[in-house]
Amino acid sequence: MTHETKLHRDYGATAEPEVDISSVPAARPLQRTQSRYHRVTGTIGGFFGAGPEDHSRWESSGVYKKREQGYHKLANYEDGDDGHATDGGAAETQIDRRTRGQPPQQQRGRSEQRQRGGSRLPAWRRPSVKRRIDALPTFRPYFIVFITLVQVGITIYTLVAGGLATIAFAPKTEEQIITDPMNRPGRSGNQIKELPFNFFIGPSAKYLVTVGAKFTPCMRQDTSLAIRKALESDVENRYLCCSVNGRCGMMEQSVCWDMGAQCSVKGGPTQCNASYPDCGNGVVLHPCCVGLDAGCVITSEENCTFYDGIYHPDKILCRDVNCLGGVCDTPLEKGVVTPADANQWYRFFTAIFLQSGIVSAILFLGVQLYLGIKIEKQIGWLRVLLIYTISGVGGYVVSGIFDPNTPQVQLLLFTA
Repeated sequence: MTHETKLHRDYGATAEPEVDISSVPAARPLQRTQSRYHRVTGTIGGFFGAGPEDHSRWESSGVYKKREQGYHKLANYEDGDDGHATDGGAAETQIDRRTRGQPPQQQRGRSEQRQRGGSRLPAWRRPSVKRRIDALPTFRPYFIVFITLVQVGITIYTLVAGGLATIAFAPKTEEQIITDPMNRPGRSGNQIKELPFNFFIGPSAKYLVTVGAKFTPCMRQDTSLAIRKALESDVENRYLCCSVNGRCGMMEQSVCWDMGAQCSVKGGPTQCNASYPDCGNGVVLHPCCVGLDAGCVITSEENCTFYDGIYHPDKILCRDVNCLGGVCDTPLEKGVVTPADANQWYRFFTAIFLQSGIVSAILFLGVQLYLGIKIEKQIGWLRVLLIYTISGVGGYVVSGIFDPNTPQVQLLLFTA
């Protein structure tokens, strides 16, 4: 029996109704404190003979009112009306300390500290944090929209101009019969090559390199490439002009003798031309640059075309051609890059605008628009420009160190 009910029974007075806080989870432990308060005040009032006028005086002095305000504040705190995240443990501690008679300033400071350190909600869901975020200035996403439109336009151009490579997750092979360049009977044979593939539904890696993809051998001196070219040049020092059926080409003497009794060995490269009687049908073997690794073989034009190489009919030996220049040719530079002076540093920036295919364009540009617009609205176009450029260039620098011979654009290419 509460104290108000006891007053109503003994004196017939209308007592102040109790505040029901049982629905507040954090206040359930306080019900025991409330009950003890009633028992103590009722016992003291009955011992000293307190009557209705005494309780009226207590009510006018604010005793009941303060108690009711404390319960209402607890209920409002549980509902989150005070602008902080709901934390029943902090409210319970605040009321318990008030019952122990601590100063209000100390109660408030400890309560706020408990709220900040023990909130059950993440920071981004707190009303106070949301209000501060909403108060931040907003910007228009000029940069993200512009860079996305540019990338879409360049992607369409590369798809139209470069065509589509084989859509596959692994290289496929193609076979073709190639006639013997020396016109030897029964010496034609099948040649097999690996087709370039791109599972992002886009052009080949070789074409993307020609339009500005990141490719380390075009950007700095490649030691392995320089060593390989030196070895090739050393081997070609032993080459002689071989004539078979009036057709000539440079090769090693042992290889020439293996072609049969109709072959004859002439002098060096200066004698391997159509002006010599034994080369009446012309020189049919010339350097052919094949692959992204700037490889070179001396073969026929038909064989070079089959392997998608670059044929040099005006040259005799591979050391006379610059195969890396053909690989690194761009609309800005044509055939000027050599292994010794590769310095196309601008590929760090041009690769940012390239996509490896339709699939990568949809995935990358979709995420870029979704997240980039939100970020740029908060921090502005200048900061987004700096973040975009630094992260793009930094990523290419790191990949150039660990994987230098793989062409790269916005998504890593697995084509060859």
